[in-house]
Amino acid sequence: MTNPKFVIAGLPPPGWMLAGWLCGVVFGEGPGRWAMLWPVAVYAFTCYAYACNGDLGAAALCKRHSTSGKVPWYTLLFFAPMLATSWTIWWFRHTFLHFRENPYDVVVPGTYLGRYPWDRTSKLWWWPSTFPGEEEEPAAAADGVGIAVVDMTAEFPARSALVAQARGRYCCQPTLDGDMPSDEARFVAMCAKVAKWNGEGIPCYVHCANGRGRSACVVALLLVMRGLAPDLAAAWRTIKAARPQCNVHKPQMDMLIRCEALWREGGGRAGEFEMTTMKPSASSSSSSSSSSSSSGAESRISVLSLQTPDQQTAV
Repeated sequence: MTNPKFVIAGLPPPGWMLAGWLCGVVFGEGPGRWAMLWPVAVYAFTCYAYACNGDLGAAALCKRHSTSGKVPWYTLLFFAPMLATSWTIWWFRHTFLHFRENPYDVVVPGTYLGRYPWDRTSKLWWWPSTFPGEEEEPAAAADGVGIAVVDMTAEFPARSALVAQARGRYCCQPTLDGDMPSDEARFVAMCAKVAKWNGEGIPCYVHCANGRGRSACVVALLLVMRGLAPDLAAAWRTIKAARPQCNVHKPQMDMLIRCEALWREGGGRAGEFEMTTMKPSASSSSSSSSSSSSSGAESRISVLSLQTPDQQTAV
Protein backbone atom coordinates (compact mmCIF):
# COMPACT_ATOMS: atom_id res chain seq x y z
CA MET A 1 0.00 0.00 0.00
CA THR A 2 0.95 3.64 -0.18
CA ASN A 3 0.06 6.73 1.82
CA PRO A 4 1.53 9.81 0.04
CA LYS A 5 0.03 12.07 2.70
CA PHE A 6 2.64 10.85 5.17
CA VAL A 7 5.46 12.29 3.04
CA ILE A 8 4.64 15.63 4.66
CA ALA A 9 2.38 14.53 7.56
CA GLY A 10 4.40 11.75 9.17
CA LEU A 11 6.30 12.04 12.44
CA PRO A 12 8.91 12.93 11.49
CA PRO A 13 7.68 14.12 8.06
CA PRO A 14 10.21 12.55 5.65
CA GLY A 15 9.55 15.16 2.96
CA TRP A 16 10.43 18.07 5.22
CA MET A 17 13.36 16.21 6.72
CA LEU A 18 14.68 15.49 3.21
CA ALA A 19 14.37 19.15 2.29
CA GLY A 20 16.21 20.21 5.44
CA TRP A 21 19.13 17.86 4.93
CA LEU A 22 19.35 18.78 1.25
CA CYS A 23 19.65 22.43 2.23
CA GLY A 24 22.54 21.43 4.47
CA VAL A 25 24.30 19.72 1.58
CA VAL A 26 23.71 22.57 -0.85
CA PHE A 27 24.38 25.53 1.41
CA GLY A 28 26.74 23.98 3.94
CA GLU A 29 30.46 24.54 3.98
CA GLY A 30 33.41 22.28 4.53
CA PRO A 31 33.76 18.53 4.04
CA GLY A 32 31.23 17.82 6.81
CA ARG A 33 28.36 18.73 4.55
CA TRP A 34 28.93 15.60 2.47
CA ALA A 35 28.14 13.49 5.52
CA MET A 36 24.61 14.88 5.21
CA LEU A 37 24.17 12.77 2.09
CA TRP A 38 23.56 9.83 4.45
CA PRO A 39 20.29 11.18 5.94
CA VAL A 40 19.40 12.56 2.50
CA ALA A 41 19.54 9.03 1.08
CA VAL A 42 17.52 7.62 4.01
CA TYR A 43 14.74 10.20 3.79
CA ALA A 44 14.66 10.09 -0.01
CA PHE A 45 14.03 6.34 0.17
CA THR A 46 11.38 6.83 2.87
CA CYS A 47 9.57 9.42 0.73
CA TYR A 48 9.61 7.00 -2.19
CA ALA A 49 8.25 4.21 0.01
CA TYR A 50 5.31 6.28 1.25
CA ALA A 51 4.51 7.64 -2.20
CA CYS A 52 5.06 4.54 -4.31
CA ASN A 53 5.68 1.29 -2.40
CA GLY A 54 4.98 1.02 1.31
CA ASP A 55 5.76 -2.70 1.36
CA LEU A 56 9.25 -2.02 0.04
CA GLY A 57 9.83 0.54 2.76
CA ALA A 58 8.76 -1.89 5.47
CA ALA A 59 10.76 -4.75 3.96
CA ALA A 60 13.90 -2.60 3.78
CA LEU A 61 14.00 -2.50 7.59
CA CYS A 62 14.41 -6.30 7.51
CA LYS A 63 12.37 -6.95 10.63
CA ARG A 64 12.25 -10.68 11.33
CA HIS A 65 8.48 -10.94 11.40
CA SER A 66 8.29 -14.74 11.50
CA THR A 67 10.53 -15.35 14.50
CA SER A 68 11.86 -12.77 16.91
CA GLY A 69 10.70 -9.42 15.57
CA LYS A 70 14.27 -8.18 15.73
CA VAL A 71 15.76 -5.63 13.33
CA PRO A 72 19.33 -6.43 12.19
CA TRP A 73 22.11 -4.13 13.36
CA TYR A 74 23.11 -3.12 9.83
CA THR A 75 19.55 -1.97 9.12
CA LEU A 76 19.47 0.01 12.35
CA LEU A 77 22.78 1.60 11.36
CA PHE A 78 21.74 2.59 7.85
CA PHE A 79 18.34 3.97 8.91
CA ALA A 80 19.73 5.54 12.11
CA PRO A 81 18.99 9.15 11.06
CA MET A 82 15.30 8.36 10.61
CA LEU A 83 14.89 5.81 13.41
CA ALA A 84 16.64 7.91 16.05
CA THR A 85 14.43 10.87 15.16
CA SER A 86 11.26 8.74 15.12
CA TRP A 87 12.01 7.08 18.47
CA THR A 88 12.84 10.42 20.10
CA ILE A 89 9.61 12.02 18.87
CA TRP A 90 7.64 8.95 19.98
CA TRP A 91 9.14 9.10 23.48
CA PHE A 92 8.63 12.86 23.79
CA ARG A 93 5.00 12.71 22.61
CA HIS A 94 3.97 9.99 25.02
CA THR A 95 6.03 11.27 27.95
CA PHE A 96 5.07 14.95 27.83
CA LEU A 97 2.13 15.44 25.45
CA HIS A 98 -0.02 12.30 25.67
CA PHE A 99 0.89 11.26 29.20
CA ARG A 100 -2.80 11.22 30.18
CA GLU A 101 -3.53 8.47 27.66
CA ASN A 102 -3.42 4.85 28.73
CA PRO A 103 -0.55 2.89 27.19
CA TYR A 104 -3.17 0.29 26.29
CA ASP A 105 -6.91 -0.28 26.68
CA VAL A 106 -9.14 -3.35 26.82
CA VAL A 107 -11.42 -3.25 23.77
CA VAL A 108 -13.21 -6.48 24.73
CA PRO A 109 -12.17 -8.96 27.43
CA GLY A 110 -8.94 -10.61 26.34
CA THR A 111 -8.15 -8.13 23.54
CA TYR A 112 -5.74 -5.29 24.33
CA LEU A 113 -5.05 -2.39 21.98
CA GLY A 114 -2.06 -0.21 22.73
CA ARG A 115 1.21 1.44 21.82
CA TYR A 116 4.63 -0.17 21.43
CA PRO A 117 4.98 -2.18 24.66
CA TRP A 118 7.76 -2.55 27.16
CA ASP A 119 8.06 -5.53 29.47
CA ARG A 120 7.38 -4.90 33.14
CA THR A 121 10.72 -6.30 34.27
CA SER A 122 12.52 -3.33 32.71
CA LYS A 123 14.13 -0.79 35.03
CA LEU A 124 13.25 2.10 32.71
CA TRP A 125 10.66 3.66 35.01
CA TRP A 126 10.50 6.72 32.76
CA TRP A 127 9.49 4.71 29.68
CA PRO A 128 5.94 5.73 28.63
CA SER A 129 4.69 2.22 27.92
CA THR A 130 4.01 -1.08 29.62
CA PHE A 131 2.41 -4.49 29.06
CA PRO A 132 -0.52 -6.33 30.68
CA GLY A 133 0.57 -8.27 33.75
CA GLU A 134 -0.73 -11.02 35.97
CA GLU A 135 -3.34 -8.76 37.56
CA GLU A 136 -5.03 -8.30 34.16
CA GLU A 137 -4.63 -11.90 32.96
CA PRO A 138 -4.23 -14.18 36.01
CA ALA A 139 -5.48 -17.25 34.13
CA ALA A 140 -2.95 -16.83 31.32
CA ALA A 141 -0.16 -16.39 33.85
CA ALA A 142 -1.26 -19.40 35.90
CA ASP A 143 -1.59 -21.69 32.88
CA GLY A 144 1.66 -20.48 31.35
CA VAL A 145 0.07 -19.75 27.97
CA GLY A 146 1.19 -16.13 27.96
CA ILE A 147 -0.35 -13.26 26.03
CA ALA A 148 -0.30 -13.41 22.24
CA VAL A 149 1.29 -10.39 20.58
CA VAL A 150 0.36 -8.87 17.21
CA ASP A 151 3.04 -6.42 16.10
CA MET A 152 2.28 -4.06 13.19
CA THR A 153 5.44 -1.96 13.41
CA ALA A 154 8.39 -2.01 11.05
CA GLU A 155 10.31 0.74 12.85
CA PHE A 156 10.45 -0.78 16.37
CA PRO A 157 12.37 -3.96 17.23
CA ALA A 158 10.30 -6.36 19.32
CA ARG A 159 11.26 -6.86 22.95
CA SER A 160 12.72 -10.34 23.45
CA ALA A 161 10.95 -10.84 26.78
CA LEU A 162 7.55 -10.10 25.25
CA VAL A 163 8.14 -12.43 22.31
CA ALA A 164 9.26 -15.20 24.68
CA GLN A 165 6.24 -14.89 26.98
CA ALA A 166 3.92 -15.21 23.95
CA ARG A 167 4.88 -18.92 23.76
CA GLY A 168 5.05 -19.02 19.97
CA ARG A 169 2.04 -16.75 19.48
CA TYR A 170 3.92 -13.73 18.22
CA CYS A 171 2.61 -12.41 14.88
CA CYS A 172 4.12 -9.51 12.98
CA GLN A 173 3.34 -7.84 9.68
CA PRO A 174 5.90 -5.02 9.46
CA THR A 175 4.19 -1.88 8.17
CA LEU A 176 5.17 1.76 7.91
CA ASP A 177 3.37 4.27 10.11
CA GLY A 178 0.04 5.27 8.55
CA ASP A 179 0.17 2.40 6.07
CA MET A 180 -1.09 -1.18 5.83
CA PRO A 181 0.32 -4.29 4.12
CA SER A 182 -0.64 -4.84 0.48
CA ASP A 183 -0.92 -8.61 0.85
CA GLU A 184 -4.54 -8.60 1.98
CA ALA A 185 -4.91 -12.39 1.96
CA ARG A 186 -1.95 -12.79 4.30
CA PHE A 187 -3.29 -10.06 6.56
CA VAL A 188 -6.73 -11.70 6.75
CA ALA A 189 -5.15 -15.10 7.44
CA MET A 190 -3.17 -13.61 10.32
CA CYS A 191 -6.26 -11.94 11.80
CA ALA A 192 -8.24 -15.17 11.46
CA LYS A 193 -5.53 -17.07 13.35
CA VAL A 194 -5.48 -14.47 16.13
CA ALA A 195 -9.29 -14.45 16.29
CA LYS A 196 -9.19 -18.22 16.82
CA TRP A 197 -6.69 -17.78 19.67
CA ASN A 198 -8.94 -15.17 21.25
CA GLY A 199 -11.91 -17.47 20.89
CA GLU A 200 -9.98 -20.19 22.73
CA GLY A 201 -9.48 -17.85 25.68
CA ILE A 202 -5.92 -16.77 24.90
CA PRO A 203 -5.51 -13.02 25.51
CA CYS A 204 -3.91 -10.91 22.80
CA TYR A 205 -2.05 -7.59 22.80
CA VAL A 206 -2.29 -5.77 19.45
CA HIS A 207 0.04 -2.84 18.96
CA CYS A 208 1.66 -0.47 16.52
CA ALA A 209 3.72 2.57 17.50
CA ASN A 210 0.94 4.61 19.12
CA GLY A 211 -1.95 2.15 19.36
CA ARG A 212 -4.20 4.30 17.19
CA GLY A 213 -4.12 3.32 13.51
CA ARG A 214 -2.45 0.14 12.24
CA SER A 215 -3.23 -1.86 15.35
CA ALA A 216 -6.79 -0.50 15.52
CA CYS A 217 -7.36 -1.85 12.01
CA VAL A 218 -6.37 -5.32 13.21
CA VAL A 219 -8.69 -5.15 16.21
CA ALA A 220 -11.59 -3.96 14.04
CA LEU A 221 -11.27 -7.02 11.82
CA LEU A 222 -10.84 -9.28 14.87
CA LEU A 223 -14.13 -8.05 16.32
CA VAL A 224 -15.94 -8.81 13.07
CA MET A 225 -14.32 -12.24 12.77
CA ARG A 226 -15.24 -13.19 16.32
CA GLY A 227 -18.83 -12.13 15.84
CA LEU A 228 -18.51 -9.38 18.44
CA ALA A 229 -19.43 -6.79 15.80
CA PRO A 230 -21.69 -7.34 12.78
CA ASP A 231 -19.61 -5.04 10.55
CA LEU A 232 -16.73 -2.60 10.58
CA ALA A 233 -18.94 0.31 11.63
CA ALA A 234 -20.00 -1.49 14.80
CA ALA A 235 -16.41 -2.58 15.40
CA TRP A 236 -15.21 1.01 15.24
CA ARG A 237 -17.85 2.13 17.69
CA THR A 238 -16.56 -0.46 20.15
CA ILE A 239 -12.94 0.55 19.57
CA LYS A 240 -13.62 4.28 19.89
CA ALA A 241 -15.55 3.69 23.11
CA ALA A 242 -12.53 1.93 24.61
CA ARG A 243 -9.77 4.06 23.04
CA PRO A 244 -11.16 7.38 21.72
CA GLN A 245 -7.86 8.55 20.20
CA CYS A 246 -7.94 5.81 17.55
CA ASN A 247 -8.10 7.07 13.99
CA VAL A 248 -7.44 5.61 10.55
CA HIS A 249 -6.59 7.11 7.20
CA LYS A 250 -8.53 6.60 3.99
CA PRO A 251 -6.10 4.03 2.47
CA GLN A 252 -6.25 2.01 5.67
CA MET A 253 -10.06 2.04 5.76
CA ASP A 254 -10.29 1.10 2.09
CA MET A 255 -8.00 -1.85 2.74
CA LEU A 256 -10.08 -2.94 5.75
CA ILE A 257 -13.27 -2.90 3.69
CA ARG A 258 -11.64 -5.14 1.09
CA CYS A 259 -10.31 -7.47 3.79
CA GLU A 260 -13.73 -7.87 5.36
CA ALA A 261 -15.19 -8.79 1.97
CA LEU A 262 -12.26 -11.16 1.38
CA TRP A 263 -12.87 -12.94 4.67
CA ARG A 264 -16.61 -13.29 4.09
CA GLU A 265 -15.98 -14.76 0.64
CA GLY A 266 -13.62 -17.26 2.26
CA GLY A 267 -16.35 -18.63 4.51
CA GLY A 268 -16.45 -16.09 7.32
CA ARG A 269 -15.20 -18.34 10.14
CA ALA A 270 -12.48 -17.32 12.57
CA GLY A 271 -9.33 -19.39 12.25
CA GLU A 272 -10.46 -21.19 9.07
CA PHE A 273 -9.44 -18.71 6.38
CA GLU A 274 -7.04 -20.12 3.82
CA MET A 275 -5.11 -17.82 1.52
CA THR A 276 -5.74 -20.16 -1.41
CA THR A 277 -9.50 -19.74 -1.09
CA MET A 278 -9.30 -16.19 -2.34
CA LYS A 279 -8.41 -16.95 -5.94
CA PRO A 280 -11.81 -16.82 -7.68
CA SER A 281 -12.25 -18.24 -11.12
CA ALA A 282 -12.68 -15.95 -14.09
CA SER A 283 -16.36 -16.86 -14.44
CA SER A 284 -17.15 -15.76 -10.90
CA SER A 285 -14.81 -12.78 -10.68
CA SER A 286 -17.31 -10.29 -12.09
CA SER A 287 -20.11 -11.30 -9.72
CA SER A 288 -17.74 -11.36 -6.73
CA SER A 289 -16.43 -7.94 -7.70
CA SER A 290 -19.89 -6.42 -7.88
CA SER A 291 -20.98 -7.90 -4.55
CA SER A 292 -17.74 -6.77 -2.89
CA SER A 293 -18.19 -3.27 -4.31
CA SER A 294 -21.72 -3.00 -2.96
CA SER A 295 -20.76 -4.29 0.50
CA GLY A 296 -17.74 -2.00 0.48
CA ALA A 297 -19.90 0.99 -0.33
CA GLU A 298 -22.26 0.16 2.52
CA SER A 299 -19.35 -0.22 4.93
CA ARG A 300 -17.84 3.06 3.72
CA ILE A 301 -21.11 4.90 4.37
CA SER A 302 -21.50 3.40 7.83
CA VAL A 303 -17.89 4.19 8.74
CA LEU A 304 -18.27 7.77 7.54
CA SER A 305 -20.98 8.25 10.12
CA LEU A 306 -18.40 7.56 12.86
CA GLN A 307 -15.90 10.14 11.67
CA THR A 308 -15.53 13.83 12.28
CA PRO A 309 -16.48 16.34 9.55
CA ASP A 310 -12.79 16.91 8.73
CA GLN A 311 -12.20 13.18 8.32
CA GLN A 312 -15.31 12.82 6.15
CA THR A 313 -14.01 15.59 3.89
CA ALA A 314 -10.68 13.79 3.57
CA VAL A 315 -12.41 10.52 2.67
